[in-house]
Amino acid sequence: MLSCTRSKRKRNPKIPGDRGVAQDGRTGYDRHMVAFRFKGDRLVADSSSLIYLAKSSLIRPFVGAFDVVVPALVFRECVRSGYPGSDEIRGLRREGLLSVRGICGDLESHLRLPRGGEREAIILFYQLGPDGLLIDDREGVRFCLRRGIPFLSALLVPSLLVVREIIGAEEARKSLERIVEVGRYSGSVIFFAREVLQKVSGGVDVFAPEARIWEPPGETSQWRKPGEPSG
Repeated sequence: MLSCTRSKRKRNPKIPGDRGVAQDGRTGYDRHMVAFRFKGDRLVADSSSLIYLAKSSLIRPFVGAFDVVVPALVFRECVRSGYPGSDEIRGLRREGLLSVRGICGDLESHLRLPRGGEREAIILFYQLGPDGLLIDDREGVRFCLRRGIPFLSALLVPSLLVVREIIGAEEARKSLERIVEVGRYSGSVIFFAREVLQKVSGGVDVFAPEARIWEPPGETSQWRKPGEPSG
């Protein structure tokens, strides 16, 4: 039976203000990974991201390295008959490597949440208070940007696994290219993910608090310190 109690590990977060992507007002899906430096171990995940990882042979090392929780609807979306990786994802749950939780109640209607699994993943994020959200859905990403929710794209998972010394650089490169093939990403998002992997393969932990943040081409095109103005 699915539990609807809140996590005791971390207090349920308050809903942040609608602050946009950056103080300069620039928005857009192409900049979504610039807004987030992953620092935790516990994630709520959406179905599209998990399916991308399954197709790229990264889902097992990923759920082995992180505490991954999904809402019941997301799990059902992932294990539909004939879906790539459905048997493996079902097996990961049986092994206790993937947790499934029910959602309790709802958020205020004025939050204008996305529909489907993305909506339940966001509700579960607020309910459990994990370290971040693994999501690649466009509307879901935009919601995270507006509300200040820490999130991660499947494109950055290979780099995270390299930083944690779970896979090597070459395996990460091949996995990243498989995610690029099966996912729907803009050119600048793909470029950014490749740049991050190149950095971490060279021993630079771009996810560390002191790391410098990359800006996409056409803006400042440089790494800058957190809080440092661009331009």
